[in-house]
Amino acid sequence: MNYQNREWLYNKYWVEELSTHEIARLCKVTSMTIWNWMVKLNILRRTLDKCNLGEKNHFYGKHHTEETKRINSINHRGSNHNHWKGGIKLTNEGYILIWIDSKNPFYVMKDHQNYIKEHRLIMAQHLGRCLASWEIVHHKGIKYSINSIENKQDNRLENLELVSQSEHTILHNRIKGGDANALTE
Repeated sequence: MNYQNREWLYNKYWVEELSTHEIARLCKVTSMTIWNWMVKLNILRRTLDKCNLGEKNHFYGKHHTEETKRINSINHRGSNHNHWKGGIKLTNEGYILIWIDSKNPFYVMKDHQNYIKEHRLIMAQHLGRCLASWEIVHHKGIKYSINSIENKQDNRLENLELVSQSEHTILHNRIKGGDANALTE
């Protein structure tokens, strides 16, 4: 078994520049077996810049057609993506994000990853129009305390109100100041 000989394996890998897969084929073993013996025999692995790049790489000179690129692009988006988790995720601040398809009429409200904050989507659907970027959907805090994560995720229509930036600032300043009437006004 040549691959168990340090000098032979070193020459195949470093001098002849064969890959572990190519050495494995020569020895009729798996590439993992070659890899394990390289570790046992203390043979260093090539860095990426010294790997089989260029003509020795079996992908060298091969390109996808434009049609294949288009199909792959379509087939790996949204619910077709292998990391798809239902199109719902949370922000670090505790807001719920909903993935939205380009065919949805509220698509113009999306972020760069095609997500919309759920409370903005619910308000837009209720009004039957897209919200302007300056329009803010405020969580009133009917069921949960105003700045809690639970309140940010309480996206029932009765807990939401559409306000301007200045109105929103006034509301939050009143709440921070301890004004109990701020929530009911």
